[in-house]
Amino acid sequence: MIEQALANRYGRNAFQHQLLGPLRRDARVFVGTSNAGIYLVTSAEDADQTLGFYTWRVRAELRHARNLRAIAKRFRLFAGHESTIATKKERAVIYIDESGTPDIGDTEQPVFVVGAVIVENRREVASLEQRFRNASAILRRPVEHELRSSGLSLAKHARALRELSLIDYQWAAACFDKARLVSAGFEDPRTLYRYAFQFLIGDLLMTAWQADLVIDEHSTEEFQRQLAAYLQRQNSGLPVQRLQSVSFAESSKQRLVQLADLVAGAVRRSTNGEQAPLREIEHQMINLQFWPPQ
Repeated sequence: MIEQALANRYGRNAFQHQLLGPLRRDARVFVGTSNAGIYLVTSAEDADQTLGFYTWRVRAELRHARNLRAIAKRFRLFAGHESTIATKKERAVIYIDESGTPDIGDTEQPVFVVGAVIVENRREVASLEQRFRNASAILRRPVEHELRSSGLSLAKHARALRELSLIDYQWAAACFDKARLVSAGFEDPRTLYRYAFQFLIGDLLMTAWQADLVIDEHSTEEFQRQLAAYLQRQNSGLPVQRLQSVSFAESSKQRLVQLADLVAGAVRRSTNGEQAPLREIEHQMINLQFWPPQ
């Protein structure tokens, strides 16, 4: 083990900052962690042990975070509280769109998918337009053309996501099987719409932690106002600064909302056995949930 071999020369802080830090920033190596200690990943067994450890730990920590958040919401612990956020840490921006309709009576579209694209490095936005220009050129579409999954063939959908995967983003999605949503409340499409958005956003705020939301604008201003208030209210178990703004944007003018649509569409297509678009972005996935659980 690295730590054992060098313990006689490095104190705990020096080991963390002088050895582990540089190694973990080096793309040529990976420092693994498990109950066995810290080691360089050099074999399939090392990778298996490390992935297993991270997966278990992430799941356990998220469970603790959800429990604490529920308590904070129940007892209004954050009422009037101003959270301290490190100034050097950038806020993430979460861009959200959906695929399919939230009408459970619409059997032609059996699933309703909400997809989110998360960008934490805002400098990446500077190269965004060029990436979309490249994708449009490959698809032989006008540069100003709005890319939407519903307007693309399976092959072109996959090709667009392959080109746009060069953008530094991560994504998450929630897919709802409408035939299995038996609660009477879901008969109103607005209820499923709000529920689906909060279902996804609530989990993402555990990982993005401090974020602003940008949602596709395709409903009335009054419904948008109600949705923003609902999301703020449902996430009251977090300090208010964590979810500071909820805004709405025209997808034709906001490229990352278009990307969220492409992601949601890839998940929807995968439920029909069309896996090609989803395969192009699997490596950038944070989480994909199906509800009710399959």
